[in-house]
Amino acid sequence: MFLCRIAEAFESSLRSAA
Repeated sequence: MFLCRIAEAFESSLRSAA
């Protein structure tokens, strides 16, 4: 789903920034 894709990308971004 679209929201699932955004959530996945968001989590990946946070992990990358951490």
